[in-house]
Amino acid sequence: MGFFAAQYNWRLAFVVMGVIILLLTFIQFKVVKTSTQSKERMSYSIFLQLLKERVVIIASISILIGSIAFSTAATWLPTYFITSLV
Repeated sequence: MGFFAAQYNWRLAFVVMGVIILLLTFIQFKVVKTSTQSKERMSYSIFLQLLKERVVIIASISILIGSIAFSTAATWLPTYFITSLV
C-alpha cells in the first residue's frame, strides 16, 4: 500500500483500502451466519468463567499496561525527538 501511495496519492490509497475493507465486511455479513441465543448464553458463561481465573486477570492487566506504555511512547517520542534535535 505504501508503494501505491507513493506512485499515485495517499488519499487514493486510503480510499482503496476503505473500499476493500467495506467489501470484505459485506462479504463477511453475507457468509457468516448469526449465532442462536443459546450459543450467546453459553459464550457469556464461558467468559465469566475465564474472568474468575487469576492468570487471565493478570495477563489482561499486563496487556493493558503494555498498550498504554506503547501508545504513550509512540505519541510522545516523535515530539521529543523534534524538540531535542532542533
